[in-house]
Parts: sequence; structure tokens; C-alpha cells
Amino acid sequence: MGKSVALYVHIPYCKRKCDYCDFFSRTVSSVPDQYITAVLNEINWRVKKYGISAWRTVYIGGGTPSLLSSVQLVTLIKGILSACGNKGKIADEITVEMNPDDITVALLDAAEYCGVTRISVGIQSLDDTVLSFLHRRCSRGTSLAALECIQKNWKLHFSADMIAGLPYLDNQKFCHGLEELISYGSDHISLYSLVIEKNTPLGKNIGTGGLVYDYDFADAQWILGRDLLEGYGMHQYEVSNFSRPGAESIHNMAYWNQENYVGAGAGATGTIYDIAPGKGIRWTNTCDTDTYLSYWCTEQKLSDSPPCSLEKLNLKTEEFEFFMMGLRTLKGISTAAYTARFGRNLEKRLGACDGGLFDTWQSRGLACHFSDRGDNRYALTPQGLLFLNSFLESLL
Repeated sequence: MGKSVALYVHIPYCKRKCDYCDFFSRTVSSVPDQYITAVLNEINWRVKKYGISAWRTVYIGGGTPSLLSSVQLVTLIKGILSACGNKGKIADEITVEMNPDDITVALLDAAEYCGVTRISVGIQSLDDTVLSFLHRRCSRGTSLAALECIQKNWKLHFSADMIAGLPYLDNQKFCHGLEELISYGSDHISLYSLVIEKNTPLGKNIGTGGLVYDYDFADAQWILGRDLLEGYGMHQYEVSNFSRPGAESIHNMAYWNQENYVGAGAGATGTIYDIAPGKGIRWTNTCDTDTYLSYWCTEQKLSDSPPCSLEKLNLKTEEFEFFMMGLRTLKGISTAAYTARFGRNLEKRLGACDGGLFDTWQSRGLACHFSDRGDNRYALTPQGLLFLNSFLESLL
């Protein structure tokens, strides 16, 4: 029987790169049609190679996927679904990332027509001073216009990204922006704490002393945002993700639950875990778009080696990722899943008794142990999630 897996498609193109962004992308005015052909060829090849029978979820990210024209978007998604027999059948969830500047009624109509069930919009901030400083490709006005367009014309799931700790963003403006976003009906908000990447324009500005950045203030602002979102009924279910009941990201749960996922497109990563215990395989496609296009736009044989790096995952690596990803969520990790996968006792491994690591964290209110439908689970509390890296370092 074939595999039902998650699919991530990377669109590595942006009109302009934001000063804080370290994601792989190339600056263009539009996405070349050739790229859609290449991605679909890769997807069809990987479907055959890994025996994939259906897509559980599809996530189109970037870069800026909303640079795709309506025709390109429809072609891409229809090609994705037909690649493994989902003809006429919609995956459990199909998400497309969008930039506020690109959102039109025509784009939303095209997304709904080809089966998109969820859009994810990169708002980041609703303050013009902040947006201008970071060279974002949108203003407060265009973002609000996009939100109004979504509110009037999109009836399915709507997620948005916001960032805490942005330069020149005080607490009052930050909270007001979150409240405005909620008022437009977003049922899922990813609230990130700004990560300063040293090789970005923002990172270099801070590194050379051109901008003084208060990391403690940024952390406190994220906590303020967390509390505000929960006050509006958005429950935290993962380190950076909040949603209304039933609006959680199904696709992202595949990563956090260590499930198989295919990555297609230049710079994309995919992982197949269940080849055999400790025999998982991970690939990362080339970030050279010319090389990617040249290879995948020609007819390939199943035995060919595509332009990507390969990593074999041993049990130690898989166990580390089991903890790292599973403990990001409020549901934590499953005793049954751990034992089935690694053949070990989770309670002993965590130090869940007799003053061990987990026991100590639980006594401090930073961790908890509970039963979910008869399955024993171990998790960090919302307060404990703030120190996830510290727990992992102590555990591993």
C-alpha cells in the first residue's frame, strides 16, 4: 500500500527581500512558467520513487507564492493532485502563503477554485514606521486593504503571521496591531519572536552598532502578545502558533509529529522516516535555480540522481528530532509512539520520576504529564515552552 504524506512546495521568488529575512529566495518580478513545469516533474518523480499514493496535506510556501499568476496557481495545484491519483479529491488541507500586496479577489477566487482550503498571509506588523524600516513590500494601508478583501471574499481558513520584537515597535502599537488583525476574522495566528540573522541587513545593522536592539524587551513583548491572543480565545497549541478550535495547521503537525513529508522545488527539504528504523532519508534540493530548472525541465529516469544533498538519519538523530519537534507542541510526546519507534521506556529517558529532569521541571510548573485517550503524554507547559532549548540541552 502506498504512503499518504504531506507535501511542501517551495516558490523561491520575491519581488523584494525584507531586511530580517534569511530564507532562500531570488528577486524577480514574476515566477517563470518553466519553474511550474520543473516542480511538477520533480513531484511526479518522487511520487514514483517513494510509492506515494495520496497527499494528506499540501503547503505552498516561499519566497512569495502569491507571485504566481492565477493560471500558474491552478496549473500547479491541479498537477500536484493528479500526480498521485488525487484526481477530483481534495487533500485534507491545502495552504498557500500570500503577501498582502498581492491579494486580489481574482487570486482568492483562483485559490478557492483549485481547492485551497487555507491561506497564510504575512502581515508581520501594521505599523508604517516599522514596515518602512524593514523594507517590507507593503504598507499599513495595503495590508488593511488585503485584510478587508479577505474578510469579504474568503470563507475558508485564514492564517496570518505577526512578529514581536521588531525595531521601533512599542507595546501599544504591537498590541493594537494584533487586535486589528483579530478583528478581521483570522482563525489562526503565528506569532514569532524576531530572530536576528547576522548575515541579513538587519543583523549587520545591529552587529555594527548602527541599531541598538533590546532582546529582553523583545522577549517580553512576545509574552505580552501570547497573553493577548489567549485573552481573545486563540489557544496556543505550539511554540509560535495560536488558533481557534479546529483551525490548527494540519500540515505543520506532520513536522511536529515526525511524519513523512516530501519537499519539492529549489531549496526545499523532504524526509521519509519509515524506510526502516534508523534508516530514514532526508534530501535538500539545490538552491541554484538555474541548475534546478535545467535538470527538472528535461525528461528524467527513475535511476537518475537529482541535484540535492542527501542525509541518512540514524536512530540517535531521529530520537533527537522526536523530542525537539514533539515538545514544541502543547500535546507533547506520546509514550506509545516513543516505545514503538525506539523500543525504550520514555519515562526513564525523560527522567519523569525520582527527581529526574522532567520530574524537576514538573515540580516547578514547567512540565506536565497527562493521559489522552489512554495514551500517556509528556509536555512542557506554556511557561516551560519559553525554555524549550534549555530542556533539550539538559535532556540530550
